[in-house]
Amino acid sequence: MVVTTKCAHCGAQITFDEKEEVAICKYCESVNSIHKKTISDNDGTSNIIETKEVLPELTYIASLILNFNTQGGRIWINKEELYFKPHKLNFGDLSKKYIRIQNICGYEKYILPIGGFAIHTNNGHIMELHVFLWQREKVLNAIEERRKAYFLTRDLP
Repeated sequence: MVVTTKCAHCGAQITFDEKEEVAICKYCESVNSIHKKTISDNDGTSNIIETKEVLPELTYIASLILNFNTQGGRIWINKEELYFKPHKLNFGDLSKKYIRIQNICGYEKYILPIGGFAIHTNNGHIMELHVFLWQREKVLNAIEERRKAYFLTRDLP
């Protein structure tokens, strides 16, 4: 089902599939994370769609590895999410480029390609990335710090 809402940055209409967690505004090119809230009222339940602009606290040059297609761009990391922002010249499916920090459940480091790693989520999604070897630990530590802070600030295990 296609859903329409407003861009958190410029207010333009954004359309996206309701299964998506992120949408790009075609006017200002901002990245909007999609949050669905279900509200129960006396007549039944209704869904409210809210958008929040994804802004990076940290950015790293990276490649997203999708089967035999590697796409260049940057990793954006903030307190609540991780997003792979691709360069405009990439081809192929870029739908698996967003992860909420609270959904991360593990990491896997690759020997080849050097600097490669995978981020595993509790819903079975795996994001495979490649960064410069000397930045891999820095990226993983930044993600893990935010993951721990997310759970500590909410008194969750």
